[in-house]
Amino acid sequence: MDSLFPHLTERQRRLAAAAYARALGYGGVSQVAQATGLSRTTNHQGLSELDTEELPPERSRRPGGGRKKIREQDPAVLKHLRALVDPSSRGDPMSPLAPPLSWAYRALGRLGGWSDTARTGRVGWLALWRGWFRLEDRLTGWRLHRQM
Repeated sequence: MDSLFPHLTERQRRLAAAAYARALGYGGVSQVAQATGLSRTTNHQGLSELDTEELPPERSRRPGGGRKKIREQDPAVLKHLRALVDPSSRGDPMSPLAPPLSWAYRALGRLGGWSDTARTGRVGWLALWRGWFRLEDRLTGWRLHRQM
């Protein structure tokens, strides 16, 4: 089984182990759990899956599992996020108030050599990375200038 398991999906592993445990009879679940490293709970789940209806072949788990989308939990979250990065709330970058996140994001991108030629409004991670280091260099120079 050690040579077969790496090539199987999660569901196929469960079903193969459950079929083997059923063939062994009483105590088979514990023996298979010890031999394969799958938990007894997983083997029992596989046994129940052998007796129930089939899932579509592309699925390993029943639908409905997993974390719910944040938009389903809090429908107002998108409105709050848009308010944070809204380009219309620009303001003066030299004011004592912090500039909006969208301004800082694009300014950092421009420092990194980004120009929105594709008109996507999205700065790539490489331009942000370069912009971050250029900002650090400028801040270091400014601090050195103030010490003189």
